[in-house]
Amino acid sequence: MSDEVKTDLAVTEQAAPIAEIKPNAKVAISGSLLIFVGIFMIGAGVIAAWHEGIIFKSAPAQVPASAISNIVSLDFGGVISASTRQFLEESKINKADAAAKGKEFSNRLATVLNEYKDAGVIIVDQRYVIAAPDGHDITADVMAKLNLKADK
Repeated sequence: MSDEVKTDLAVTEQAAPIAEIKPNAKVAISGSLLIFVGIFMIGAGVIAAWHEGIIFKSAPAQVPASAISNIVSLDFGGVISASTRQFLEESKINKADAAAKGKEFSNRLATVLNEYKDAGVIIVDQRYVIAAPDGHDITADVMAKLNLKADK
C-alpha cells in the first residue's frame, strides 16, 4: 500500500465512534412534554365537541319585531327601469328638456325616499336581500307615489 492510504486508515481508526446505541436504554420523557401533550389533547377534544354541536350550543337568533319593521326593501332597478320607460314614451309625445325631466324625477324620488328616512326606516336594495318577511317590499308604494307603472 502507499503512504497516502496508510494515512487515511490511521485517521479512520483514530476517529471516535459517533454514538453507541444500547439495546436496553430507557427514553426519558420530560414533564413539560407530557403537560403539552395533555393540553393539546384536551384542546382537540373541546374543538371536536364544539364542531359537532355537543357543547356551546347557541339558541336560534331572536330578532325583535321592531328591528325588522324598520328595514324595508326596494327594487331600485325596477323603479329606474320604469321611469326610463315612461320618460322615453313621454319624449316621443313631448320634446321637452330631457335634463329638466331627469332632474324633476330625481327630486321626486329623493322626496319619497326621505319620507321613509325621516320615519326611521332603512331602505335596502332588493338585490341584496336574501330573505325578508312579507310586507317589507315597498316597491309598489314608491312606484305609485311616483306615478310609475311596474314592468311586465
